[in-house]
Amino acid sequence: MGWLAAIVFAGGVAQAFAEHRQPVVETTVRDVHVLPAGQAKVTGTFTAIRGTDVVGPPLRVPIVFEQGTATIENAGETIVWDGGRPFAMVGGGLALGPTSLTIDERGAHWSVDGPRALLPGDYEVRTPVAVGRGGLASPRDSYRFTAVDDAQLDVRGGVLTGPSEDLHLTGPGTLVLDGAFTVRTRDGRRAATHLEFGPGPFEVDLSAGRSVTATLQGPLR
Repeated sequence: MGWLAAIVFAGGVAQAFAEHRQPVVETTVRDVHVLPAGQAKVTGTFTAIRGTDVVGPPLRVPIVFEQGTATIENAGETIVWDGGRPFAMVGGGLALGPTSLTIDERGAHWSVDGPRALLPGDYEVRTPVAVGRGGLASPRDSYRFTAVDDAQLDVRGGVLTGPSEDLHLTGPGTLVLDGAFTVRTRDGRRAATHLEFGPGPFEVDLSAGRSVTATLQGPLR
């Protein structure tokens, strides 16, 4: 009886110990990013992009217009191009502000219509212009000047074309994108080849190699 009681007692201790052991729980943590309502993240490659009310970096390429008219106002001096030969100017840069933009296989095409700010710096107009200061203007075959802080280039009917390069674009505005994209929203992921966005805020980063990363906040079709 003694050895039987010992076995029973030992079994009871083992059972009690097992009943009071803390359970082992394995926890796996995964990062879950829930996008705000109406927001989309777009990545991929593009073949063409068209936008309105797009703000990009200042353009520092040679400023060339095949058609239209242009007037430069700078420190009380007026420089006028009234068409004929293409307008060509080098130096400094042009801050376009909100404008229309098309990027395709030929490059980036910026619409310029109305006054735009010239960056301070040295410029050379390599086209015949008329130059005046508070009176009659005199013709010049070319003209050099130094732009001050409030210098402006007022263009009517001009389009600037530059190379496809790395660009950071912001809105609010509208966008139309063609290419191969992955679109992520709070509802999941989907593939797309044509997207129409806006109007609404956006930030878009483009590379010269045609990759795109965008955050869009607004209607997307």
